Amino acid sequence: MRKIRHQNLALLLVSAAASEFLYLLMAQVENLRAHIPVFIFYYLLLFGLYWLAAQRVFTAANQSESHRASTKKVLIIGIGFAVLFRITMLLSPPALSDDIYRYVWDGRVANSGINPYLHPPAADELAPLRDDHIYPKINHKDIPTIYPPLSQVIFQIVYKIHPSLTAFKIALLGFDLLTMAVVFLILRHLAIDLRRGLLYAWNPLAIVEISGSGHADIIGVFFLMLSLWLLFKKRPLFANISLALSFLSKIFSAMLWPIYFFTQKKNKIALALMFLIFAAAFYWPYAGAGRGLFTGLLIYGEKWQFNASIFWIILSAVKALLPESWIVRWMIAPYGYTADAVTLDSRGTDLALMIAKGLVALVFAAMFCYYLLRLKKDVERAGPVWLAKLSLILLGSFFLLSPTVQPWYLCWLLPFLALAPSRPWLLLTGLVALSYWQLIEYDRSGLWQELLWVKLVEYLPFYLLLVWDFWKGKQRG
Repeated sequence: MRKIRHQNLALLLVSAAASEFLYLLMAQVENLRAHIPVFIFYYLLLFGLYWLAAQRVFTAANQSESHRASTKKVLIIGIGFAVLFRITMLLSPPALSDDIYRYVWDGRVANSGINPYLHPPAADELAPLRDDHIYPKINHKDIPTIYPPLSQVIFQIVYKIHPSLTAFKIALLGFDLLTMAVVFLILRHLAIDLRRGLLYAWNPLAIVEISGSGHADIIGVFFLMLSLWLLFKKRPLFANISLALSFLSKIFSAMLWPIYFFTQKKNKIALALMFLIFAAAFYWPYAGAGRGLFTGLLIYGEKWQFNASIFWIILSAVKALLPESWIVRWMIAPYGYTADAVTLDSRGTDLALMIAKGLVALVFAAMFCYYLLRLKKDVERAGPVWLAKLSLILLGSFFLLSPTVQPWYLCWLLPFLALAPSRPWLLLTGLVALSYWQLIEYDRSGLWQELLWVKLVEYLPFYLLLVWDFWKGKQRG
């Protein structure tokens, strides 16, 4: 047994050292976006090391004691290197995504006394705020901000403290480390082996997308996990407030509110009203923007498509089966357009998008209601950890049905994967980096065209493993 423990510790140390070397190499690349194949090569190597450590050490609680390494030593090594990985990527420029430039811009606008929802960056009213470093790298300058009020408050505070990309990345790293801490608190509360927390701490997706690219999703992830912990600690009032803060950072967590709400036996109406009042209080200071509060978000929801899987299949089927007469009747004639080939194609795509979104909404609503109706029975059967498993199921299904799946969206799943590990979803957090391959042609020609082989290599292994593990689970059950 001692020999196996030493072997596992040795494996962890070797994986840690090799991973740090790869993060150092990645951080040295001045512009990762200009070297996507290099980035993907490094990332997949990192994920391979992570997968090996996850199988042999982090989830060793599923094996006999003779196959476990010392918990204390593993945690010291694991957490220490997890922090080191993040510090290493903190020093790298945010080249894979330009979202952080919008965060800094929104903070600048707010600190200038202007409502950030009022004007898009390209508006003449904001011309005095433009510079040569941040403004040129803002994406979609003609669209107002999409980020909810809590994010805006944090952007404003960080900008006031220090108006730099590094300051924003440090702040977001802070939320990442807090999320890690809450994951360990939940594991301890549920009496689950603490080494599971390293499934979050070491996942390359969190390190690259938060410390490297500086994505603000981690704010919502932190408050969501804090809400779950407070729920487990039987603090429904504070859990509700924390969930509202998560929603006020990014709307993804709103779908989990009914699940958390129905776990409460008392004061349901009061909790519901408090959630709404708390959310309204954060929106109130920005209410002067009127419809502008949601303009950017509505444009995003209407137009964006990227890296979809199930939605892409449904949309392709709808476009193939859509009668031309429907396009003319509903999308051309009422607007006085001419039914030429270009208009038919464009308006047909718009109609197909509406139908496909309606279909996936119905599918998700049906699945959501199914789990909601049996929530009490499932919690009694599986215990409180079921809330983590169900959160993973719902968030994961939402992303699979969504028209847009940016790699950093999957950061929302990572804490739940530490509480309720799933091989298919862990695998997808590695394969999702392949979606960056699409940037090569876009940066070269300016044309946005997704490649079928990228989708197949990214999603096919995930779905095959998902079906396989489901079938094996049925065999054992």
